[in-house]
Amino acid sequence: MTEMASYEDIKYFFWIESVLVPLFFVLYIKGVPDHLSREQEKEQKKAIFVLVFSFACMLMVLFMAMLNG
Repeated sequence: MTEMASYEDIKYFFWIESVLVPLFFVLYIKGVPDHLSREQEKEQKKAIFVLVFSFACMLMVLFMAMLNG
């Protein structure tokens, strides 16, 4: 119970946490309002694209790290 965990034991947790916390924060802040103008819709689509692209990059890095690990 008092044994310390090494970084190697929990590194994937920290990698996933470092991406999910900002992702959830942005999704919470960018809640869908009742009425969106055209400019706001374009801005929201851009933000969603950036989030999806960032998540895909994170997954690629995670799998590459697992293969090298």
